[in-house]
Amino acid sequence: MLNHTEALNCVQRTTTIDASLCQLIEAYRADYLDFFLKEFEKHHRPQYKGAYANINSVTGLHYDHHHCYSWTDGRTLGELSALSLASSGSPESVKAYADHLHGVLMERYQLNGWFPHVVNDETNLAVDHPMNVRVKPGESSFSHVFVLNGLFQYGLAFDDEMAVTLAGHLLGDLEQSLSEGTFIEEPTIRPAGETAQGPFMISLGAIADVLETLACLRRRGLDAQQQRVKLLLSLGRQCLKYIIGNHYRPRDHAFWEVNQNGQPLHARQGCVVTDPGHTLEFTGFAARFSAFLEPAEREEMLQICRHIFRWVARRGFHPACDLIYKSIDRDTGAPLLNETVGDISAVVSAEVLERHFGGQGQAASVSTFPWWVPMELLAAGSILRHGDLTGEIDEYLLRAAKGIFRYYPNSRIGGLCYQNVGDGFFDYIDIPPATPTLDLMHSHRSMRVCLREVGLSCSL
Repeated sequence: MLNHTEALNCVQRTTTIDASLCQLIEAYRADYLDFFLKEFEKHHRPQYKGAYANINSVTGLHYDHHHCYSWTDGRTLGELSALSLASSGSPESVKAYADHLHGVLMERYQLNGWFPHVVNDETNLAVDHPMNVRVKPGESSFSHVFVLNGLFQYGLAFDDEMAVTLAGHLLGDLEQSLSEGTFIEEPTIRPAGETAQGPFMISLGAIADVLETLACLRRRGLDAQQQRVKLLLSLGRQCLKYIIGNHYRPRDHAFWEVNQNGQPLHARQGCVVTDPGHTLEFTGFAARFSAFLEPAEREEMLQICRHIFRWVARRGFHPACDLIYKSIDRDTGAPLLNETVGDISAVVSAEVLERHFGGQGQAASVSTFPWWVPMELLAAGSILRHGDLTGEIDEYLLRAAKGIFRYYPNSRIGGLCYQNVGDGFFDYIDIPPATPTLDLMHSHRSMRVCLREVGLSCSL
């Protein structure tokens, strides 16, 4: 297991993207996968219907609720399948874990008729939860996108036609929902006139994942599902056209998420909100998708992505710490308060409470630095550094790596990351960014992509 004290010392001395940094990232990636596999092997039982990831990133203990999350299960299935395809030497438990998730997801669809965001971990049925907005034919949701990604990759990697067929059905619903504005962002449909880049961005990521899997099969002399490539390329281009046409300002390369009636939506603070994590994630997804475009089209898209990447990285990092904010003002770069809690004493350490809040429980609003944001920077930056004449992207890659190893490791979960760090005290804040689960996609996949792109590994 990686010694994180030594890792921190090593990364603090690192001044270039070199073999020593790659070895450090590879060791962390291996630890992350090993943790997930051990949880699966330790707790796996036939009646459990999820990814064994409902673990509090602060305490290391399993949550006491009986919930599974379809987007977590879909993400995990996709990453395990991609890993199995990329490495013939992957542990047998990787395939066993993927088989488990494939089975419970297929059952979930049969029982519910769609993929609810949250299900009971023993019945596989939707629970009474505000995120569970029923998805009908011709509609899609984030959960559906992550599941179709997982099912496609599982079906392609392990030659399971039923999984590919269901994934293709979900892809048809996704294409219709993006074209007709029927994508459901749980828990509610957006107000009339309000649109977001999120559905298109997440879809682009899924398309890039599937295209990479198909390319890997092609290199192995297999041509399974090649007829879907044209559809995937068409839908990916549609996603790029929408995002660049509606959420990007070419004169300064600014990027934002939400519009209202075609104009950037001003938040209650009076500013247009930019999410550095989602912006970096978009540049990574777009860069990976661009690998499948014609050369001129590819280079044009990559250059736009480099501009957006540098723009958001300049604004998104804390000025003195190697941490990236969750929310900033698009035009000033000022960090925004993005989390409000009724009692700060319930979500920070006793030391932080005493030092920064006078030892008293109180309502508080804070800016946060979610763990997955520097992970996505590693994935995106490792691709976009090629052709970056400024050298700036390498600098941000180093800052992200230093931040990961300095602020996030928690010994209670084998040195894996706390999910959130709070501004001002730079220690954990026990608030999950989305669902209270650890996530194999944002960490393991991002590091796998990074290692592939910097040349340590040439696999998927």
